[in-house]
Amino acid sequence: MGGKHCCVVGCTNSSKKTGQGLNYFGFPKDAEWRSTLIAAVNRSDSGFNPDSMHICSAHFEPSCLL
Repeated sequence: MGGKHCCVVGCTNSSKKTGQGLNYFGFPKDAEWRSTLIAAVNRSDSGFNPDSMHICSAHFEPSCLL
């Protein structure tokens, strides 16, 4: 498979497909922020594992990115 894939429902972005245009972020360790992102991703399937998944920068406001 290779590369990073966005785990947001309906998003097809991947590092192989989009190249350098997007950044991919793992889920944070901070429990509160992690829970917020897990809820926002809206995934309940058994294959969802936030420890190994990523969210692409397309789902963040520019002001949220450093």
